[in-house]
Amino acid sequence: MPTQANLYVDHGTDFGINLELTAEVNQGDVFVINDKSFFCNIRKHYSTSIVANAEITILESATNSIEFFLSGESTSNLDTGNYVYDVMMVSPSGARTKILESLLKIVPTVTET
Repeated sequence: MPTQANLYVDHGTDFGINLELTAEVNQGDVFVINDKSFFCNIRKHYSTSIVANAEITILESATNSIEFFLSGESTSNLDTGNYVYDVMMVSPSGARTKILESLLKIVPTVTET
């Protein structure tokens, strides 16, 4: 079961979080992410079209750290309100694992630049 984390993002701003991934593996095996790909779609509702994609970057293979990032341009293109998202990890064999999901809320901002 994936981890759930509600994300609150200010409209028109860059947003990023770093995540350190862990997994249960067989004794003697080591979990590594450097051979995996990561994808994130954002939708208004689960059954609607994709409205944005977050960039998922491997920061450090030794600690299995990734960054979830939305640019200010991406968040500017979204209306304020609630969205849903998930982050998928895809192994070289094509196995897909949902590692994170939940609500992404675009929050209005007061200050404009």
